[in-house]
Amino acid sequence: MNIEKGTEKKQFIKIYDELADGIYRHLYFRVYDGERAKELMQESFTRAWIYITKGRKIDNLKALIYRIATNLAIDESRKKKAVSLDGFIEAGFEISITQNNNIIMKAEAKELLQTMKKLRDSERNLILMRYINQMGPKEISQILEKSENWVSVNLNRAIKKLKKYAD
Repeated sequence: MNIEKGTEKKQFIKIYDELADGIYRHLYFRVYDGERAKELMQESFTRAWIYITKGRKIDNLKALIYRIATNLAIDESRKKKAVSLDGFIEAGFEISITQNNNIIMKAEAKELLQTMKKLRDSERNLILMRYINQMGPKEISQILEKSENWVSVNLNRAIKKLKKYAD
């Protein structure tokens, strides 16, 4: 997923179409605010475009855009915004469930969100990238500029910690 010289605009639009939803989800689960996630997503692509137009070498454009988005989310998370289950539902992340289980599922989802808040940002980010954005360890390692082994080990530790907090 790299940009060829001379066709930057056309290719970038194609890449935007492919990645926009994933970047939005990635950011939404970091900032917990739909509008702010959209703004940060747009900023991520804007910064990537500026980087491209400066003629800099890009080995993996997807990794670059996710890295920019992650950095923006880290900056945003320092502001500590409140998490709301209603915000997830408004953003279109409603879980498809039967009427009978609706209340139980909402309560469990809310509890999971509260538990996720106990994790460090880096741990939460790994879980979100793997299970919400459905990225593999190789992709995550490129985005975070860490080894695949580091990603796998730390993801496993984060999951164990999440389970421990949930009990």
